[in-house]
Amino acid sequence: MICAKGNIRLCFPKLFCWLTDHIEKATIYAISSNRCPVCIVAGEKLAEYSETGYLSRSHADYITAHRESNALSLNEQRVKNINNAL
Repeated sequence: MICAKGNIRLCFPKLFCWLTDHIEKATIYAISSNRCPVCIVAGEKLAEYSETGYLSRSHADYITAHRESNALSLNEQRVKNINNAL
């Protein structure tokens, strides 16, 4: 990079990321703590491997259900009926 004096300096930018654990991620996405915040899987199968995989959660659908006050749909997916920041 070029510094304020016009010299070329060697710089090594630091890259940071935010690592979260399961409980924190579930809290951020307003998902019940015994559910996966990424995919739709039953609570009792949360730690089990599946060769077929599971469907991804559609957070856009949750936003729509919250705006329409469709609490039944949110309860079926174990999503809390609150206004989420994300």
